Amino acid sequence: MQANESQVIHTFPKSSDEDIQLSLRHYKERLYIDIRIWFQSRDGAGMRPSKKGVHFTVERLADLERGVAELKKRCSELALITPLQNSPNSVK
Repeated sequence: MQANESQVIHTFPKSSDEDIQLSLRHYKERLYIDIRIWFQSRDGAGMRPSKKGVHFTVERLADLERGVAELKKRCSELALITPLQNSPNSVK
């Protein structure tokens, strides 16, 4: 990746006018993961990034994976998701 380049990895809807976007970004000679809410602009210019989000170095990805796994386990224990939703092969 080039300096200041961003590559969208995955996007999914949050609401009718907002998406959650996961991207990989190269900034100041480091790689970052960016998870951000994008919203439909009022001027019709398309989707724009909001200030609502988080970014962290790629080295923290394993921590994120562990946290998501723990979150999925707890949601399953509370019957908030079905076993199909909890499957590692399920795609939404």
